[in-house]
Amino acid sequence: MNLSDLKQYAWKHLGVRKHLAGRRAVDDLVEIAVQNWEPDYIRQCVNNGEVRNYEVVMLGHMKRMYQVGGEYGTAEFGFIWVFILSSIASALIRMLIEWWLKSGTNRVFMEILRRELNQ
Repeated sequence: MNLSDLKQYAWKHLGVRKHLAGRRAVDDLVEIAVQNWEPDYIRQCVNNGEVRNYEVVMLGHMKRMYQVGGEYGTAEFGFIWVFILSSIASALIRMLIEWWLKSGTNRVFMEILRRELNQ
C-alpha cells in the first residue's frame, strides 16, 4: 500500500460530505492525518473517551496544518472549516483509527507512510 492507495481508500469510505470539499481537500487531509499519526497514543487508549480525546487532538493538528498550507484567509478558512472540513476530518480520523486497528499490516503501512511524509 502506498499513500495514493490510502487516499483512494479514504475517498471510497467517507460519506457524501466529501463531495462538498472535493478530492483535493480530502487527499490533503489524509496526508496531514498521516503526518500527525501517533501510534503510541492510540495503543494506550483503553476506552472510547480516550480515543475521542485523540480524535480531538488530531483534529486540532489537522486544522492548523490545513490552514497554513491552504489558500484561504483567516475568516474564510474559519467558515469553511466549521461548516465543511471539520466534519470530514473527524470522519477521516475515525475511519483511519478503525483501519489502523484492523490489522498489523495496516499499522506497518501507516508507520512507513508516516516516516516517508515526515522526512
